[in-house]
Amino acid sequence: MFVSLSQNFGAQLDGSDYVATASTEKKRSVLNLSYFQSVGKGYTVGATATFGLVKPSRTLTFGADYLVDVDTTVRAFAKVDSAKDVTVVATNVEHRLLHPNLLLGVSSEFNVSPSNVTAGRMGINLTFGDF
Repeated sequence: MFVSLSQNFGAQLDGSDYVATASTEKKRSVLNLSYFQSVGKGYTVGATATFGLVKPSRTLTFGADYLVDVDTTVRAFAKVDSAKDVTVVATNVEHRLLHPNLLLGVSSEFNVSPSNVTAGRMGINLTFGDF
C-alpha cells in the first residue's frame, strides 16, 4: 500500500504472472482499477477502469503488449470514454535496428465512432542508445 502527499492512496497485489492495482488520483476524486496478466512468453494483456467519484465519468482502457521477436515489440490499446462518442484505438511498433543501440518506433491512433473511422495522431521516433 502507498500514500502520497497529495492525499491519494492505493494498493497493489503482485503475483508471478499478474498485477492488480487500485489507486486514487486528483485528491481522491478519481478511482483507478487495473489488472495486467502475462498470458504467455512475451505476451501481456491488461485493462484499466477509471471512475470519477466527484464528477461522474467512466473510462475503460484495454490493451496488449506482444514481443514478436527479440528486436520487435507490438502494442495496441483501445480506450472507451463514457463522456465521448468515439473510441480511441492506437497501435505502436518498435524495432531495434542495431541491437541494442538504435530503436525505431511507429505509432498511430484512430478515432472510431458508430458512423466512421478517422485518423488521429501519427508519430515516428528514433532513439539512439549508448555507442
